[in-house]
Amino acid sequence: MGRQPAGVILAAGASERLGQPKALVNLGGKPIVAWTYERLVRLGCHPVVIVTHAELAVDVMRAAPGAHVSINQNPKAGRTGSLQLGLASIQLELGTFPSRIIMAPVDRLGWSVRMMGLLLEAKGSVCPRASGRMGHPVILSRSDVELVTMAKPNTPLRDILTFTGVDVEAPWLQINLDTPDDLQHILEHEEALVAHFGE
Repeated sequence: MGRQPAGVILAAGASERLGQPKALVNLGGKPIVAWTYERLVRLGCHPVVIVTHAELAVDVMRAAPGAHVSINQNPKAGRTGSLQLGLASIQLELGTFPSRIIMAPVDRLGWSVRMMGLLLEAKGSVCPRASGRMGHPVILSRSDVELVTMAKPNTPLRDILTFTGVDVEAPWLQINLDTPDDLQHILEHEEALVAHFGE
């Protein structure tokens, strides 16, 4: 059982409220999905699977060359189904599951490599916690990965797993790219966020 983590980026949502694909929103000269992929690579993740929908697949491949791209034909079924597709790709690539898997929703972008490095030092399935509030990305243990693979795809992840919060310094942890107002807020702090990505 390898100690190297793998990564799954969830980018299959319809982005109906935002009005444009979240994964392709440009920040600091590159799409958000590229920032997410590059940070997971810096954390040592292999493979990194991006789960998206068919219309975005080519653009996502261009933004994150080197990533495995998995197509979710039914993204409205929820995150668990997308995560299961990513896990299946990892198992196909490695022949097994690694001891840890990082799940990073593309629209929860306010995290740093340093923060996730601290989480990787903790045991079990964990998530970052700042000012008493939980956030993303989350890290799944191998045993919890197996629970996810056995669940129905439309089962909410919170009904399958319980994450232990790890206290971190993360001023941008609660940023969520969902609406035009969210995007405006992110763009207003673009320089600081991009600097945070590099930490």
